[in-house]
Amino acid sequence: MKPILIDALYICMGGGQILLDYLLTKLLDRDVNFVLLKDVRCPQLSCENRISQIEIKEANIRGRKAFYKSHIDDYSAVFCFGNIPAPIKMPCKVYTYVHNVNLLKIPSEVSFKRKFMNLLKQRFIVSLESNTDAWIVQTTNTETCLKKVLPNKEKPIYILPFYYIPESLKVQKKVKRDGYILVGDYTGSRGHKELLGAMRILKQKGLTPKLHLTVSKDSPFTQEINQAINEGIFIENHSIIPFEQLTEIYKSCKATIYPSVNESLGLGIIEAIEAGCDVIVSDLPFAHAICKPSEVFTHRTAEDIADAIIRYEKGKSKKSELTIRNSVEELLNLITENCC
Repeated sequence: MKPILIDALYICMGGGQILLDYLLTKLLDRDVNFVLLKDVRCPQLSCENRISQIEIKEANIRGRKAFYKSHIDDYSAVFCFGNIPAPIKMPCKVYTYVHNVNLLKIPSEVSFKRKFMNLLKQRFIVSLESNTDAWIVQTTNTETCLKKVLPNKEKPIYILPFYYIPESLKVQKKVKRDGYILVGDYTGSRGHKELLGAMRILKQKGLTPKLHLTVSKDSPFTQEINQAINEGIFIENHSIIPFEQLTEIYKSCKATIYPSVNESLGLGIIEAIEAGCDVIVSDLPFAHAICKPSEVFTHRTAEDIADAIIRYEKGKSKKSELTIRNSVEELLNLITENCC
């Protein structure tokens, strides 16, 4: 039987890399025959020594197209794991997983250069639409965004969220929870600036909760974090830390505050709820697609965020709940149905 091609040529870091490692591990556990097309920039995956067939290439359009042409009849199915469909029409089933919603709904908060580059990538994805048989997304929110940019509305879109949550995160500790957390590096659209503004407003009102951040040390936003600390705001920026350490921080916090403008999934929200935290979040479709939050803020301003925190501090907010589940098994069934 021909193997499946797992095309991860545009995955090299962050959440995409974690999901790729998780997906490949599940495929290996099922003894699925597959070939991994891997980005040369991607670090070694934890499961990599178990993979027998790996093609490592540079992530460029010409090289990817040449690879597909030279292997056009070699696969039983193709799973494109980096938002971009196959560069040519393949004789087998091709599934494209779209996990970057900012390529579909470009945030107004990002720079002109970023907007322009994302628009080019969006048009490139749409230009290859005929080369995929179906799309796979994480949430109804991403499905809606994808439908708006696709000229062909008839192709199937499967909503199959999958994510890795270590069991250690779910083990609750009987400790007094205090403070808030926002996990993720500074991007401009995640709401770090507005959140710092909210913390300043709370201090003026006599409230001084602790805020945990994970902004990388080389981010220019660290200057604003340090300025807020100098003003007496209780902030601890942990930078990029191992997940084991992050788990302990989650378990010490009352809630995550998530002022993002859009997310493909919102893994920080899922992790927080699994760890026993509540969620205070933008009143936007991406949030309601995955959870029932404890509090929301409508206008995503420092004032609205501060008001939501004050409401939550009164202790009368409902406990946050997840409304999605991990569908990794259904995803595996879909992409392996023609190879087993």
